[in-house]
Amino acid sequence: VIESMDPDAVRVSTFAPMQESTYGGTELRVRLANMPSADAAAGAILQLGTRNTTLTRATASAGSTDASFLLPPSSAPATLPPLLFLRNASAPLVFPAVFEYRSALAPSVAQLSPSAAPISSSARIRLKIENLPGTDDPALLAVEFEWTSGLRRAGTVEAVSRSNPALHAAKVQALKVDVLSPSGEGTPAGTVTVRAFHRAFP
Repeated sequence: VIESMDPDAVRVSTFAPMQESTYGGTELRVRLANMPSADAAAGAILQLGTRNTTLTRATASAGSTDASFLLPPSSAPATLPPLLFLRNASAPLVFPAVFEYRSALAPSVAQLSPSAAPISSSARIRLKIENLPGTDDPALLAVEFEWTSGLRRAGTVEAVSRSNPALHAAKVQALKVDVLSPSGEGTPAGTVTVRAFHRAFP
C-alpha cells in the first residue's frame, strides 16, 4: 500500500520520549514539521487513550515547531497511539509510532543513616529512596515505620532533594529525604521496616 502525503502539510515528524512510567508528570516533546510559527500550536490538545493534555510551551525553528505536553498519569501499563488535535484542523495528526506507559518500579529505601534511633526523642534520619517521582516538596512524601508486631507510625518528613537535578523535576529518580523518627509514648523498642510513599501515588 502506498500512501500519498502532502509534503507541505503539518505533520508530527518526531516525538520523545517514546515511553514513560505510569506516574507520568514529565514532558512529551513533539516536533511539528511545516509549522513555521509557534502561534499555530496554541490550543493544541494531545490525546493518549482516554486522557487529554494541553500544550505547555512551543518554540519555532527552521520551519518547524517544537511543542511540549505534560504527560498525564496512567492507571496501568498501556501502548497507545497518540493523536494531536490542532485548532481549525479537520482531522487529528497521527504520530509515527506508538507511546508506551511502563509499569513503575516499587519505591525502595536504598540507604538509611543512622541505622538506630532512641524512642524517647526523635532523631533525624537521612534516607536515599529510589524509584519515586521527583519532588522538592516534603509535603508530597510520607515515610512510615513498621514494627514486627505490625504497629505502624509515621515519621515527619522535614526535607527532600533530588539526587540528580539534571533530570526532569518529575522524572522517576532517587531522592534524599530527611525524616524525624517517631518517638514518645506508645513507641516501642525493636526492629522496624522503613517505607516511603509519594502522596500523589499512594
